[in-house]
Amino acid sequence: MKFDHVAVTVPTETMMKNNVKWYCDQHGAKVIYQDATWSLLSVGGVKVAFVLPQQHPPHIAFRIDTDQRSSLNEAGHEFKKHRDGSESCYVEDLCGNNLEFLFWPKEKK
Repeated sequence: MKFDHVAVTVPTETMMKNNVKWYCDQHGAKVIYQDATWSLLSVGGVKVAFVLPQQHPPHIAFRIDTDQRSSLNEAGHEFKKHRDGSESCYVEDLCGNNLEFLFWPKEKK
């Protein structure tokens, strides 16, 4: 397991655009991906996502391998496929914080 990103919520699409611009202008962030409901930035050597509360919970994301994905699946966690080809599931820790486990399937040759 390896750290991938942290995601924080923003209240509206307009605030997301404004927040992305502020991080870029004030802190030298670079946009990795952005659409109306989700933005991913590189800032300070880490990735930060901005999400709308009705789309994604705030979370800490970890990239996992095939064995870890299998273990989570066997424990009853269902993985959702994303538009970028990745798959993930959310798990709450003992304090109710959301962890996202992000899996990238190997490309078929």
